[in-house]
Amino acid sequence: MSEKPAVDVAAAQPRSRWTRILALIVAVVCVLACLHGSILRNVAHFLVVDEPRTPTQALLMVGGDSRFDEAANLHEHGAKTILLLRGRPGRLERMGILLPAEQLTRRALLSHGIPEDDLLFLSDEPVDNAQVGKLLCDWLRNQPHRQISVLCDRFSTRKWHMLLRRSADAQLVSRIHLVALPHRGFDESDWWRSKPGARTILEGYLRLGFTYWHDGAQPEGKECTQTDFESAFAQRPIP
Repeated sequence: MSEKPAVDVAAAQPRSRWTRILALIVAVVCVLACLHGSILRNVAHFLVVDEPRTPTQALLMVGGDSRFDEAANLHEHGAKTILLLRGRPGRLERMGILLPAEQLTRRALLSHGIPEDDLLFLSDEPVDNAQVGKLLCDWLRNQPHRQISVLCDRFSTRKWHMLLRRSADAQLVSRIHLVALPHRGFDESDWWRSKPGARTILEGYLRLGFTYWHDGAQPEGKECTQTDFESAFAQRPIP
C-alpha cells in the first residue's frame, strides 16, 4: 500500500512536463500571431538600405517602377548627366524581335523631356552588374566635384549596396548614393497579403543570396543553337 503514491508521482511528472511544453508552444504561437505583421515588415525592411537624399550632378538607373519619373525630377534639380548601361542582348533582341533595353531606356528618357545631349553611355560593351561600381568610379575620377545617384528598386538596395562596395574604389564610393524607389504594385506595410508583394520579397532574398555567394562577373550561359534543338528532338522517343 505504501508504494502506490510513488507510482502516481512518477506518472504525473511526464504529464506535467508535457503540459508546460504545450503551454510554451501555445504562448509562442499567440505572440507570433499578434506580432506577425511587425515581423514580416522587418523581413522586408532588411532588403532595404535607406540613404539620405544628396544633391547629385549625375544619375544611373538600374531599376525601380518610377525610375523615369524620378530621373526627370532629379534632372530638373541638377542631375544633368544621365548615365546609361549597355546590357547583354537576349536571343529575341539579337533576332530583332525586341529592341535592346538601352534603346528603350533612351526613348523613355527622351519622352520625359530629357535632352539627348545629356545621355551618356558608361561603356561601349555590355556591362555586368559586378562591373557597375568600377565604371562609376572611372567616371568619377574624371569628374572630381560630382556625385552620382543610383536609382533602383527599393528591395534591391541591399544587393546594390553590396555590389558597389565590392567593386567601387573605397575613396570614391562615398560619392555614389542609392535612391530607393518604392513599388507601385503593392503596399509595403502589408506586402504578404498580395502576390506581387510576396514575389518581390522572395526574389529580393534570392538575388541578395546569389550576390553574396557569387563574387565577380556572372558567367555567360550557353545558348542552344538550331542544331541543338533538332538534335534534342531527334533523340526523343516517339510515344
